[in-house]
Amino acid sequence: MMRKISLALCVALLMLLSNTAYTQNSSFNIFEHSFDDDALSSEMMDSSGYHSSLIWDRSYVEYVVTDAAGAQKFLLLHTLRQINDIRAVEEFNKIYIPFYGDNVPTTIDSRVIVNGKVVFTGDTKTCSKVEEESTTYLLMALEGVTPGCFIETIVVLPTSFELVGSNDLQNSVPTKESVICIVSPEVFHFKYKLYNSTATVNEKVEEGRRFIYSIGTNLPALEEEEYCHNDARAQRFEHTLDRIDNTNFQGQLWADRGITFFDNNMKAYDDSKSGIKKLIKQLGLEAMKTEDEKIFALEDYLKRNISIDPNAESKADASDILKTKISNNFGFNRLFFLTLYELKIPVELTVTCSRENRKFDKDFASDYGFTDVLFYFPNSKTYLDPNNTVVRHPVISTSFLSQDAVRIRLVDLSGAISGVSSIKNIGINPIEKSVLKEEFGLKFINGNQETVESYKKSYTGFADQGIRSLCYFADEDQKKEFLENYIKGNFDNSKVENIETINYNLSSKEEYNSPFTITATITGADMLEFAGNKILLKIGEIIGQQSELYSDKPRQKGIDVEFAHYYDRTITVEIPEGFKLGGLDAIKKDVKVLDNDGKPMAFFTSDYKLEGGKLIITIIESYNALELPIEKYNDFREVINAASDFNKITLVLDKI
Repeated sequence: MMRKISLALCVALLMLLSNTAYTQNSSFNIFEHSFDDDALSSEMMDSSGYHSSLIWDRSYVEYVVTDAAGAQKFLLLHTLRQINDIRAVEEFNKIYIPFYGDNVPTTIDSRVIVNGKVVFTGDTKTCSKVEEESTTYLLMALEGVTPGCFIETIVVLPTSFELVGSNDLQNSVPTKESVICIVSPEVFHFKYKLYNSTATVNEKVEEGRRFIYSIGTNLPALEEEEYCHNDARAQRFEHTLDRIDNTNFQGQLWADRGITFFDNNMKAYDDSKSGIKKLIKQLGLEAMKTEDEKIFALEDYLKRNISIDPNAESKADASDILKTKISNNFGFNRLFFLTLYELKIPVELTVTCSRENRKFDKDFASDYGFTDVLFYFPNSKTYLDPNNTVVRHPVISTSFLSQDAVRIRLVDLSGAISGVSSIKNIGINPIEKSVLKEEFGLKFINGNQETVESYKKSYTGFADQGIRSLCYFADEDQKKEFLENYIKGNFDNSKVENIETINYNLSSKEEYNSPFTITATITGADMLEFAGNKILLKIGEIIGQQSELYSDKPRQKGIDVEFAHYYDRTITVEIPEGFKLGGLDAIKKDVKVLDNDGKPMAFFTSDYKLEGGKLIITIIESYNALELPIEKYNDFREVINAASDFNKITLVLDKI
């Protein structure tokens, strides 16, 4: 959905700029950018624990409009990298620059510096062209790369003329200086914003060009952290065109983008009606009694019968997709939406972005926040995710939960259909509808040398995490192999038998809205160890291996949970005659994270009772919030680790 500059606007810009003071002869020239003398006197960074580090990472984006070449956009990358060990030598002694079509790098310059002296210099002429997995690269082999050296590299790349950009300030290694600079004709005015950063943004105009820049210093490495959408929480700089002097061009607000998007969908309606009506008749949708039945049947048919190809053509007649059975995402969504419209089902187009990539910013309208489509049904207050083939209404991808979004409501303006945009929050999923219920029964057999376990898991809503769809799409052999491995877990020497699954048919509304359930029996000695007359029962392993959070490094970012959910576990152990249980106190746990109002954001609680020769263990593990601040990290870690610690519990059976 990136907005490319139009031919008419190019012409207007050329005419405008020819009458302004704009010139290419300022002190900054992207094509004559040279090595920095400071590289020769740079001191080594203290970056222990990292194979390399960056003394500087400078990114320049320049928009250029000239009579000869028209509108162009270039990206200049200038780095000075410190090589700390032999692994970094092997990683960085070659430079690979991929290119596609006409986007061939215009500049590749690199040099290797050892003890303040240049021991190797290479440029575009010394590169060779290689192909790997259908991608063409320019390859430069560097000489003299050793631990303790610096590699300075300058790359200039042409890019598509899109009036929007997003640049990360952080890297995967520590960075002493990170620079982002946007260069454009003076008449270009951009909106811009820094995310997850306390740095400042500066703007100045020199010799007809506008410079917008931000400098970050001593930035820590962007660590991959568990329970975190790392990309969304990285320090980054975004910009988008706001207006151009003396033209009618102005950047769009969210409402404007919503109306444009709605019009692009609706303009195919007249051409598509005939094919859509045939589809409705073929599926018998009008004869169905409820709105939910019609939605489910339409969704299931389209997702099972239309293949998505990002490169497919989007035709004026959306119903052409029904003939070819192939479409890009936009065409598929448009066909889906227009069919719902023809069925007279109240529906609102909803556009947002994945929270794994960025938090939707309702105060900063940008193409990066306008990437994914959902349908909202006001009658049921539910969403449908058209591009996720393994879920059905009302379940959507967890990537969109709790995101703000542009929601476009249809209005009739004296017979003309238009759209009215507003920003609404998608909200989190109801936790009571996303439950994993586990019931395990354990008894001793074969003279207490083995155990047999009755195994039952049932999943509702988001809690199935794709297991239901795996069973649906797999053939019988694949399904059997997957389920045996899934049920067995770490019990390598145990036998899994009597596997049964119910309610995994994605094409059945009744099954999809019922708990997906797996039952089986597991027989073996994996849970047992023997020490004289004692039997050690590794009861914690019955719930399977759990996630854990143990790290010596300080937490950098807040906490993200994929969806609201809880686990409801019951473990029943038949105590063999002549034995008594020890170690029961380890079962009792009560750990929680509370918000500032004292309400639980996450908790783990486990307890037990002895009843009629049986040990009955109950466990509730719940995650009520999708985002937790970094101040809650230690408490959250205790909840996660409580489940992991339970997995390690061993009970002792002593002969009476």
